[in-house]
Amino acid sequence: MDANPPDGPLRFYAALDGGDVDSIRAVFGVKKGTVKYTDGVRGQAFVGDGDSYLFYPTSNGFVKATSFAVSFWEKSAAVPASDAQFVMSVPSTAGHWSNSAMLLIFDHQGAGSTQDSAVIKFMVADATGADHWFELTGANRLPGVFDNNWHHLVFSYDETSSEMSVYKDGQLWRNLAWDAHGGIVFPVSKINGFNLGGKTTDWGKGFIGGLDQFRLYGKAITSSEVQALFAGKM
Repeated sequence: MDANPPDGPLRFYAALDGGDVDSIRAVFGVKKGTVKYTDGVRGQAFVGDGDSYLFYPTSNGFVKATSFAVSFWEKSAAVPASDAQFVMSVPSTAGHWSNSAMLLIFDHQGAGSTQDSAVIKFMVADATGADHWFELTGANRLPGVFDNNWHHLVFSYDETSSEMSVYKDGQLWRNLAWDAHGGIVFPVSKINGFNLGGKTTDWGKGFIGGLDQFRLYGKAITSSEVQALFAGKM
C-alpha cells in the first residue's frame, strides 16, 4: 500500500513515529502547542491534548483529487464531554463558515456520543460552495471507539457512486451517500495546508488521544486495500 510512484495515489503519509515528517515529499509538520508522542500501533504515535496539533503547509496534491481516502489509527479513552474533537482539518479561505474545505470530528455527548457509540462527522466543502456532512449518528453511530484501544478507521469517497465508505478495523461499517454529487472539486488555490489533530473553527477542540499512521490517498481505496492496511498495522 505504500509503494507509490511520483504523483501516485498515496499523497501524504505521516508515520508519527516520534516525529512529524510526511514520508511522501519530506514535508515537515509545524508543532502547534506542546506536541507529545506515546506508544503507537507501530513505533510511536502523536498524542493530542485538545490544544496541540501538527500543521503541514501542504498535503502534496491531496486536494486535487476528485475521489479520496483518509486512513489512520486512533486511540481514545473517553467520549468528548462538551466539545467536538477534530481528528483533522484542511484550512481554506474560500468562505465556508468552518474556514475549512474538509474536517473530521468525533462529536460530544450532547450530540449523541456515548462511551459505547461515537457520533462521527466528516464534512467536505467544494469549490462550488456546496458542502456535505457524512454523519454517523443514531443507529449508525460507530461502536467501540472510546475504549482506550487502537482502532483503524478509513473514510473512502468514490466519485463514481458518490458514496463514502466507512471502515473500522478492516470491516465496512456504513456507506454514506452524497446524492449524485460525483467528483469533488476542492478550492485548491484557497487551501493552505493540513491540520493533523487540529481545528479551523472557533468552537470545538483538537484531538484528545492517540493518532498514528496517517495516510491521505488521492483515490477511493478498496475493501481489500483497507484490510491490508489493518492487517499490516499500516
